[in-house]
Amino acid sequence: MSPATLAFLLGTGLAWSSLDALRKQLGAHLDALTIMLQLSALQIPFFGIWLLSDGWPSVQSAFWLPSLSVIALNLAASLLFLRAVQISELSRTVPYLSLTPIFTVGAEALMLARWPSEVQTIGIALVLVGAVLLNLRQLRAGQIDRGSLYMIIVALIWSFTPVMDKLATDASSVPFHGASQQLGITLLLMLWVALKGRLRRTFSQSWPHASMLTLTALAATAAMGLQLLTLQVALASVMEAVKRAVGLVMAMILGHLVFKERLSLGKWLAATLMGVGTTLVLEIWGQAPG
Repeated sequence: MSPATLAFLLGTGLAWSSLDALRKQLGAHLDALTIMLQLSALQIPFFGIWLLSDGWPSVQSAFWLPSLSVIALNLAASLLFLRAVQISELSRTVPYLSLTPIFTVGAEALMLARWPSEVQTIGIALVLVGAVLLNLRQLRAGQIDRGSLYMIIVALIWSFTPVMDKLATDASSVPFHGASQQLGITLLLMLWVALKGRLRRTFSQSWPHASMLTLTALAATAAMGLQLLTLQVALASVMEAVKRAVGLVMAMILGHLVFKERLSLGKWLAATLMGVGTTLVLEIWGQAPG
């Protein structure tokens, strides 16, 4: 693996981890719908500038289906993500994104009759044990953490998006796909908010937090842009493994340092099991380097 590819992989993981923390901070002041609308709208100029400097691409017909699918999936996943980190701890919810590759393997088994190998089966078992450990106390009390449940649904949705991103980017360009994603999500959310009669109130509530929203939108642009660029030089499975591993560690560190979350031995053990399990599920060490 070249140093440039490794830098892209680590940069993607760190960018998404920073974005997770910023979105959780915004969640203390604004509702999920408002945050999503403002972040999508604010990302359009950033991707627009990138598109202007990169040049208008030749957009192929193969672009539209994966692009429109990702808009719908990311809209649902992002709203659920924001709600999850609003109502639960970062260090308790983000590790559940390690379930993403398990859902991918499960979909392959059901739809393509491609069953997991022995190594992947061990990895799946480790991730599931870690997932149980994260909420062991609540499960013993017969309780379900809603934030964790929402994040599991997010992991399921995001198991489909990297391949669609790759298809859409190959049929256009990285900045074009990024800009079209944010434009599509913004238009849908503005329509939704307008139909609810909340458009003016949404923008007035956001104004006091304009600087924080702009910083978060810049981080979101960097995270998405780096991910799309990384998909050009590395396998999606390798990117997912590194992204989830970095995300697990950073969720623990930022959760403790920024949000004063308690880091128990159980959380660290759960995160370790899920990180190792994710790598085994994706079997990245047997794949060709980027």
